[in-house]
Amino acid sequence: MTITPLLRLDPANLGAECHPAQGHRFTLRETLSRQLCHSIDKISLFAQKIFVSIKSFLLFPLRYCGSKTWSLLGMLTEIILRKPVSFARNGYHDHFEKLSNPIDYLPFASMSNYIHKKDLQWITPFGYSPVAPSSLNMQSNQLSALDYCFLDPNSGLKIALVEKENEIVIIFGALASYTTELENQPEQLKKVQRKLQLTVASNLLGGTPSIYTEAHSFVKDLLVKPHLKGKKITLYGASFGGSIASYVALKLHLQGICINSLQLGAGLQQNIGDKELQLADQYLTHISVKDDYLTDPPVIGYLDRAVSFLGVRTPGNFGKKYIISTSYRSSLKIHSYMLGSFMHNLGFHYRTLPVNLPESILKRFQSKPLIQSFWNGQSPLELLIRSRLEPGKKLQLIKRIIDLGADIPPEDGSHLRPCQVDIPLQDRSISPLLHSEA
Repeated sequence: MTITPLLRLDPANLGAECHPAQGHRFTLRETLSRQLCHSIDKISLFAQKIFVSIKSFLLFPLRYCGSKTWSLLGMLTEIILRKPVSFARNGYHDHFEKLSNPIDYLPFASMSNYIHKKDLQWITPFGYSPVAPSSLNMQSNQLSALDYCFLDPNSGLKIALVEKENEIVIIFGALASYTTELENQPEQLKKVQRKLQLTVASNLLGGTPSIYTEAHSFVKDLLVKPHLKGKKITLYGASFGGSIASYVALKLHLQGICINSLQLGAGLQQNIGDKELQLADQYLTHISVKDDYLTDPPVIGYLDRAVSFLGVRTPGNFGKKYIISTSYRSSLKIHSYMLGSFMHNLGFHYRTLPVNLPESILKRFQSKPLIQSFWNGQSPLELLIRSRLEPGKKLQLIKRIIDLGADIPPEDGSHLRPCQVDIPLQDRSISPLLHSEA
């Protein structure tokens, strides 16, 4: 006896061989056999998920074992096992150093405004231009290519790229940067806002939010694109975007710059791995604005040290850590208006726009061709100063080489400032020029 099967079997679970050719009629035995096979596959997949969930639940507390710094428990464990076991022993610093060169990081602070406000005035004065997402031909089921950025409208992940010569900066948006694109979708806006709040909480409590692995996978695929081949890649993010930048940088061994960055929780630290965390100084630079509630909290810092001393792994930022002063008093402004703090540190009004900076400041960010290169340990500028040309002609050539982009470093190959080099040669007309341009 033969019957027509009532069940259409799923090829994803059973394979193409489980589907009959058109017009084929199964026997009762064949039908029952295939139904049993399908049921066993479903039970097996369900059992695997249950096993993974139970394993994750049982092992979850282990991610809190260890410390970012020296701990009593770590010391005792090392004595017993006779080998180092403490986590990230070289990758985490519980103190900040004063940032001596804030001007070098000024363009990155300004990029936070660019990705949030979609305005070129925040990047073009520094010589950067946007990379059109459509030109990269990225295939992603989650991130959509918009006019100037990639956006996941469900998770809130936002990524933009800017470039200058052989450098490309991949920018990760902060917590509310998605509002620019979703401002006309109030319901979706609220949904993403709630989800990101849970994401931040999950990270700090030791979870592994999917937005971090989503960003990691996307950048990994992005790096093989022809447009990025042979380029210097830098990841940048502020606040929540800083935590994504630091996670991806450590996973892919890329340079990362983070300002007022949200810390990485125990789960993400475990996901990155202790070896990578120990190498964080090679890849990550964290900059904090003094009294920032996220990165420089006065009371929580002491509590964190105490808990870490007991051997518990707590959230933290790994890599080199620097601090700058600020003119703001509001905790919200200290955290969010990092560009104003950088302007303050450079001696400008905190509301100064990049386009209104002096030409002498902006000039250092423009293209500087071979004029900057060194020749046998001496820069072309120094060689020109040392030359025996007629003084008036030499002064004209020095002006020209500076206009072409020659830098006036504090030291050159001779360990003398250019201003010190010219004085013994009696070319005193050059000193005022070098002092004014330096």
